[in-house]
Amino acid sequence: MHEAGLCEGIVEAALHRAAGRPAVKVRVRIGGHHETDREELDLAFQVLTMGTELADATLEVVTVEGDELTLEALEFSPSAAAVSTG
Repeated sequence: MHEAGLCEGIVEAALHRAAGRPAVKVRVRIGGHHETDREELDLAFQVLTMGTELADATLEVVTVEGDELTLEALEFSPSAAAVSTG
């Protein structure tokens, strides 16, 4: 299940970017070469974010060509911030 490994990197980067603010959405770009199973990726995301500021966030995956793996954006609850795309 390499989705867990991919998701570890995604969660680590998202937690760093969130800097303690609760996020409601995490958007990533994943290249088709990674051959990820979406259900396994979602499950890994749920498990890895338990007890963190990402615990209530949904994972949005944009599939692209190649081997890209990019944390594209975080969306925060209105009380934390509007939107961060940086």
